[in-house]
Amino acid sequence: MRLKTYDFRFAIVLICILCAICGSVQAALNANTVWEVRTTGAQTNGGGFRWLSLVSATYKWTASGSGTNEYYCQAAAGGNPSLTEAKCGTTDGTFKLDTNGTLGSLNAGEWDWGDNDALGYSTIYVRLDAGADPDTKNSGFVQIGNGGGYDYTQQNGNQLSLTDGYFTSGTTLKSDTGGFTALMVGNIIRITSGTHFIFTANTALGWYEIATYVSSNEVTLDRASATEDTSAHKDAVFKVGGAHLIGGTLDYDFSVAVIAGNSVHVATGSYTVSETLSSSAAGTATAPIRWTGYTSSRDDLTVGTDRPLFTATNYFRIGNYSIIRNFRTTSTYSEGFYPGAYSNVFNCKFQNTGVATKNAISLSNYASIANCEAISTNGTAIECGSNSFVISCYAHDSVTGYVFPNGYPAFITNSIADTCTTGISSGSTAASSVVGNTVYNCTTGISGTTGIASFVNNIITVCTTGASWTTAEPVNFWDYNCWNNTTDVSNVTKGPHDITADPLLTAPANGDFTLQAGSPCLDTGLQIGANEGVTGDYKVNIGVDQDDNAAAPAGGGATVYMGNF
Repeated sequence: MRLKTYDFRFAIVLICILCAICGSVQAALNANTVWEVRTTGAQTNGGGFRWLSLVSATYKWTASGSGTNEYYCQAAAGGNPSLTEAKCGTTDGTFKLDTNGTLGSLNAGEWDWGDNDALGYSTIYVRLDAGADPDTKNSGFVQIGNGGGYDYTQQNGNQLSLTDGYFTSGTTLKSDTGGFTALMVGNIIRITSGTHFIFTANTALGWYEIATYVSSNEVTLDRASATEDTSAHKDAVFKVGGAHLIGGTLDYDFSVAVIAGNSVHVATGSYTVSETLSSSAAGTATAPIRWTGYTSSRDDLTVGTDRPLFTATNYFRIGNYSIIRNFRTTSTYSEGFYPGAYSNVFNCKFQNTGVATKNAISLSNYASIANCEAISTNGTAIECGSNSFVISCYAHDSVTGYVFPNGYPAFITNSIADTCTTGISSGSTAASSVVGNTVYNCTTGISGTTGIASFVNNIITVCTTGASWTTAEPVNFWDYNCWNNTTDVSNVTKGPHDITADPLLTAPANGDFTLQAGSPCLDTGLQIGANEGVTGDYKVNIGVDQDDNAAAPAGGGATVYMGNF
């Protein structure tokens, strides 16, 4: 087990490869760029669009005198916000295209442009789903297309495809064929080839934002690309708009284009990672990179097989400070999926069917995973990094369900280890906590070597050995656990409040780990604030707390359940 760290070597190699091919690495796009990925898209499509947040220190929102729960945007000091007329808007922070309604009669989740309050200038009006003031929302909750552009990424095909592009200055892109429109401002151009460019501090091959519309034959890009003025070499091939497709030789390029603050939306479907995909892009604590799977609209909470599926035989890594939602991955690589440090993973399923020791997901330092399922046929379902958190996860049918980092702390709670050779491998971890979990049908439920940890409110049942340390364990804390195994402990000392009894799980072989009525684990866990003067009924079960209905206290009265931690 090794300490997870960001693999800078790969990023350096990647940059060197790109420099050798293209001259040097292009400057970054704007942090507010939003990406769309679909199986029906194309690797040569633009794939990105820049939105402008109207919930920020630059603007304020004022209740309209006309219409119910309608608000209009002003400059922070009041007056004209000097916005270009909006052609698209989103009113819930999800970057989906919301309906352009009618001023004075907007429905929830709609927007419109105009002057419905005798302001003397036009601006955008919105009505949020809950009728709230947009100023009460987080930054980015209400957005419009930057510079009055329209988001063409939420369609399969590109909006414009040309092969005769050329530059008359570093930022001026022209085409004699033409076809540019003002609505393309904010959209990303993907330049895929061109043999007669002079590379300066940037590379012409890549993604660029259309910053200004000049004419049908000319636009200004967001940053310098080339410095050649020639009518003989009009051969730049590029596309504007349209969803991008991940899964082939452009994966490296896409990983360079995505930067801190970007959002990547991936539509349901199957994607093949046909080469090593390791995003060199890293977010920050205040500007993470968001990767979100969805079904039909960017705001879907996608579950089950509707979640996008990535199939990989190669390294698949997402950079530091990433937020990953609603995905499935299958892999045969040693680390099936590897989110970077300080990342957060939610509502995903990871599976590794490799024939040697493999991990379904490998967490980096300070990363967290919640509400996820993981299976590794010949390895570890969830490998933890130092100071990582595992919350409400399901690891099963693996050699090892969860592995903690040697010498470093980690935390696991409200999770299940089911039918593994070892349910939880604590190793020589330091100051870790295993709280409120259920370990079922494993050869060894929990194992360790020399580490010091706390094990509280856990069910360890139907295992050959419930918990085993290689030698006499150090001063671990075991208490309020339920044991029901062939051999409960080896080199482990049970706590004074531990229970040795059948926990009466409802149907664990079918995935139902609910406690039946009469279970000895109901209301018998370590209670919140016990002996510390906390009043009220905060009864805590032992094990994963799937259903508290059976735990209502005798004699009636309100019961507040606080989970298992």
